[in-house]
Amino acid sequence: MNKNLHKVIFCAARSMRVAVQECARSAGKGANRTTSGSNAITTAITTGMGLVAIFASMSASAQIVASPSAPGNQHPTVLMAPNGVPLVQIATPSAAGVSRNTYSQFDIQNNGAILNNSRANVQTQLGGWVQGNPWLATGTARVIVNEVVSGNPTQLRGALEVAGDRAEVIVANPAGIAVNGGSFLNASRVTLTTGTPQYNLFGGLDGYAVRGGNVSVDGKGLDLSQTDYAAVLARAVQVNAGIWAKDLKVVTGANDISADHTQVAPAQGSGAAPAFALDVAALGGMYANHIFLMGTENGVGVRNAGAIQASANSTSGAAATLAGAGQFIVTSAGRLETSGTLQADTQLRIDAASVANSGTIAAGTDLHIASSAGDLANGGLVQAPHLDLSSSAQIDNRLGTIRQTGSASLTVSAPSLSNTAGGTIGLAPVADNSSGAGSTPGTGTSDTSPNSGAGSAPSSTTPPSTAGTNTGATPAPQPVAPPTPGTLTASTAILNDGGHIEAGGALVLATPQINNAGGRLAIADLAVTGPNFSNAGGELSVKAVISTAINGGSLEEALKEGLKGALVDTVAAQGANAIGDMNLDEFTNKIAHAIAGCAVGAARTDGSCAAGALGAAVGEMAAEAYGRQIDTVQFAAMMSAIAAAIAGGDATQINLASQAGANAAANNYLSHSPFASVRELVAKENARLTEECGQSCTAEDFQRIDQQAAAVERAANLAEVAKRGVITPDQAQQLAQALLEIAPVYGTAESALQLITGRTSLTGEEANRILAAVGLVPIAGGVVRKVGEPVVETLTSVLRALDGPVFKTTHYATRLEAEGVNVARAEAAVAKEVAAMWQNMEVGGSVSGRLRVDGVQIEYRVRVLPDGTANVGTIFPVK
Repeated sequence: MNKNLHKVIFCAARSMRVAVQECARSAGKGANRTTSGSNAITTAITTGMGLVAIFASMSASAQIVASPSAPGNQHPTVLMAPNGVPLVQIATPSAAGVSRNTYSQFDIQNNGAILNNSRANVQTQLGGWVQGNPWLATGTARVIVNEVVSGNPTQLRGALEVAGDRAEVIVANPAGIAVNGGSFLNASRVTLTTGTPQYNLFGGLDGYAVRGGNVSVDGKGLDLSQTDYAAVLARAVQVNAGIWAKDLKVVTGANDISADHTQVAPAQGSGAAPAFALDVAALGGMYANHIFLMGTENGVGVRNAGAIQASANSTSGAAATLAGAGQFIVTSAGRLETSGTLQADTQLRIDAASVANSGTIAAGTDLHIASSAGDLANGGLVQAPHLDLSSSAQIDNRLGTIRQTGSASLTVSAPSLSNTAGGTIGLAPVADNSSGAGSTPGTGTSDTSPNSGAGSAPSSTTPPSTAGTNTGATPAPQPVAPPTPGTLTASTAILNDGGHIEAGGALVLATPQINNAGGRLAIADLAVTGPNFSNAGGELSVKAVISTAINGGSLEEALKEGLKGALVDTVAAQGANAIGDMNLDEFTNKIAHAIAGCAVGAARTDGSCAAGALGAAVGEMAAEAYGRQIDTVQFAAMMSAIAAAIAGGDATQINLASQAGANAAANNYLSHSPFASVRELVAKENARLTEECGQSCTAEDFQRIDQQAAAVERAANLAEVAKRGVITPDQAQQLAQALLEIAPVYGTAESALQLITGRTSLTGEEANRILAAVGLVPIAGGVVRKVGEPVVETLTSVLRALDGPVFKTTHYATRLEAEGVNVARAEAAVAKEVAAMWQNMEVGGSVSGRLRVDGVQIEYRVRVLPDGTANVGTIFPVK
């Protein structure tokens, strides 16, 4: 009676509940029902697999968690690869190819994670085969943005791999990013940033707004060597381990940064500013083919105690083809402090508010360092073939070394340069180093590898996962060609007391004040723009010329004072007892005049200061100061050698000056003293004037005679000084004034000049040449008028020409010396040979011939120049 009534029971055969007649006692076993225990086992396995999947999903979510509040087009799906590696099915890319993925947590553990950018099944390095991403139906991503919107910092402890098509990977977390063993696989570019990504209406990435946050690298470091380009964009970056890359850019500070990182605009940061924008610890380092470091926050500097090296071989891969490989650029709005190593295989450029280096800064080709708002201080090693250093304040190289290692130029510019307390600037001699174990030029060795210098740095410039043999050590520099011209410019002063400035080539010092007390200047050119030059106890070697830009003073006078400092110690030791203390200052003053006048005259005529001429002038002065004694010649030779050494002469030139000084003492002073002749001449003139006056002379007449005789003596002495080539512009002015006084007394300027030169055969044309050289012209009645300024070189030439040819070129000296011929004797022999014909030769005329000097036959050819001097076309040994 209940067959039409039904109830619901579980059907084991069908594994479901079914409706049956109410009278049915059980579900029955059905047609296919078995009594085996296999179903129980299957049920247990299924339940276990479900639990595993649940726990695995929970584990994955603990590492990478998509933001629950993210829109669907920004919501990635987080799964597991078959081996348990987290697998992120990235969100569908925009029309611009940007896949925007928003997370509340994004951490990469040691086993890594995969960003799935493949539409089909694909083989991965971290997870093996993975299924295609169903959210990529419209195409794969060009840029994968992983943006964290919670307050959880990102931890990167393993590799992040892009599965499928290669793409740019961005990890953005304003709360910060901590790296310890992070790396990237199959990524074209990588950006780690604490900025907030900015997007346009088309879904494209416009840039990053960085307002705070910190990126730190510790422990196992950060391997970016498998990507073409990498950037770290944060307000502050701490590097306590190695970072390896091909092309690395680090931008610190609060900024608005474009998507391609080329445009950086400072912005207002949030919270307190960090102590350092970039802080590289002793165990930290950056190693890449190209490195660009930029800090934009004012007053927030960069500190480096590790090793930052840009090398063409620092990472594996296509390093040699990377544009600008080996380049390193640092730009900071704050202070750069480095006690470690900054090194580039090619170019290294540093622009900072101020720079303080106590470690090593080295470049393989070009090194530029500029401090725009403070000192550039170096207490360590700065070296490169080409150096360009500048500061808006002071360059302080106390205890430091600024070393030129190649043939390019050295340029140093600042208001003041301090190279004291053993500081060294320039090209030092290259020491023999057959072992080649990282030595550098100069004394001692300097290894610029990351393991040397202050602190200890990573032991390898290659990432842990990359095989390589490059240790980052600087190769030992090889001997190089002489450098191209360089300059050291200081608008206020160069302080080199106790320092060393060396130049293997043409190095010019330009400054109004030099202090070289106890220091060494070995340079090619010296440009003094003021009167202050202290060289007490110092060593000065100016190898080529001494030039000037005189501001209200005489270079000869300024240089003379500096040279006297170098002379006093030597002369006091060698000659004070012989000369006497009363005459010592006068003697050093005269020698300083000789060196300065010779060098300045050479600079103005684009010639050189001949060692023979300098030695002859000094030798005669030394003999005059020493007097007629048994060893006068020896003393003159010694003083001439000292003068040549101070002027920068080499061993050959010093020897030549010594011989010339001895000859001048013997032949000029001891045989007849020109100044003694002047005194005799004045005495005779005084006697003649007194006799003419006779008994009618009054006291006023005798006073006038004395004044006239004094003017004649003064003019005659100055003419003799000019003939020797050591007259100064001030002395030339005094000669002109004396001629203005005495010419009317003798009726004509010609008569006055005949008197003071001792040349009664002096012609009117010769007299006019002398007057023109001191800026005077003759007027009728013996009156002369000043029309210009004296030209000391011309004055010397025309006065010397009265005695015969004056040789203006010395290009033949080397050839003569090579054959053992004394240049001074050769010139004297030629002068004597042509003296008889000299007065009758016209301008442009020439004379030639042969004679024997020092046992060698020489040939000469001499031509008369318009100023009455001789141009020696040839004096050379006859083979």
